[in-house]
Amino acid sequence: MFLRIKKRINPSGKTYEYAYWVANKYRKRRQMPKQKVKQYLGRVYRFEKVMNNEIEQITDKKASMKTKIMLLIENELKNYGFEEKEGVWRQKNCIINLEQGICINDEGKNISIAINEGVLHQSTINALISFKPKEGLEKDIGKQLGNALISAGIRPKEAVFIDLCKQIIAQVNNHQQSSTMSSNAKQ
Repeated sequence: MFLRIKKRINPSGKTYEYAYWVANKYRKRRQMPKQKVKQYLGRVYRFEKVMNNEIEQITDKKASMKTKIMLLIENELKNYGFEEKEGVWRQKNCIINLEQGICINDEGKNISIAINEGVLHQSTINALISFKPKEGLEKDIGKQLGNALISAGIRPKEAVFIDLCKQIIAQVNNHQQSSTMSSNAKQ
């Protein structure tokens, strides 16, 4: 699946962008791919980047994966001029609550925020915060995490990305060891 942004012109002549998760399916009969919309992500809002702060390293090595991901998202929101008040991030009529995984406008409609090359949306926020890799090699887990970060518009420094990958791989290895031990105990 990939992100697709479509431009629409309303009757007054204003152009708006809307985001969708799209999947390609190859059609054998016509010998061409067909795109199928998997999820509508809402209107895309674009803001100017006002700062370019980057997190060089997350110093709290005991922080949970969720905490580290939220730090990265909050940093990008600050870079785009969002201000936080009581756990809610706002910029003009856009509202983001990371704890609840909500990204809406003042009218309560789901929206997407264009950040770097991706979009921050309810689905991308929740995919990152509750990231669970599919079974695979370490490089596959790193690729899955990288894709999840890029689709949300989050571009961490290399050291931060490696730290996140190591933490996830350690969690996967611990989970596999504990499930192996429990299955051996049952026998």
